[in-house]
Amino acid sequence: MSFKKSLGFLAVTLIAFSSIATAEVIYHEKWYPRGNGPFPVVIVLHTAGGFKRIGHLPQRYNDAGYAVYVPDYYRKYGIKVRTRMTGFKEHREEIQKDLEELISQIKKDPKIQKHNLFAAGYSAGGFFVCFLANKKLINSGVSLYGVWKANYGDNDYPVAYFKKDMSPVLALHGKEDATQKLRFLEEALDSINDAEGRLTTHVYPNADHGWDRRNSKLYEYNEEVDKDSTQRTIDFFKKHLKK
Repeated sequence: MSFKKSLGFLAVTLIAFSSIATAEVIYHEKWYPRGNGPFPVVIVLHTAGGFKRIGHLPQRYNDAGYAVYVPDYYRKYGIKVRTRMTGFKEHREEIQKDLEELISQIKKDPKIQKHNLFAAGYSAGGFFVCFLANKKLINSGVSLYGVWKANYGDNDYPVAYFKKDMSPVLALHGKEDATQKLRFLEEALDSINDAEGRLTTHVYPNADHGWDRRNSKLYEYNEEVDKDSTQRTIDFFKKHLKK
């Protein structure tokens, strides 16, 4: 289902400025729930499959009362599935800067609560949720079947993002994940705990990678885990809402 075919919320498409523009903001789309706002915001960070893979996600956060910003953090660098590891290494710092600039833009939106920003990252997006939490640019973040070992990228990250003074992160992961094996998260958790990082986890016994993907040729949709992980994500955000 494409964004523009989704019902029940307002969509606004923003086209990125030219790469030579001085006020460049990466391509993103934003979605508001019904009502006047201002609303808390969820920044949805896409998988290594790219921006097109998250068309089914904005409405679930709109339904929970959150505005949604979805950046395409690969487009600017021409990153495709086959070159996805460059997002964790060669382009990592550039993507970090892009996300910081986007958050500055978000905070200027009169329809949002600039003190209530959250992030939900799926697979590769979970990697960058850890960055946003490191910089305390969000109240809290959730990594859903996230990247905990960037195989051919910089293996110091995302663990190196974790420190005592950062926003909390929740990692939701499948025990049967064949793409980002559970042991990668367990190894990361050991290192993060040693560094007093702020990470909590929940493991789904029968879940593989990409459990929220309907009609996927790569991953098996798991309705029970999809519903539970969505609710856990929203509950985690609510826990860190500021008045």
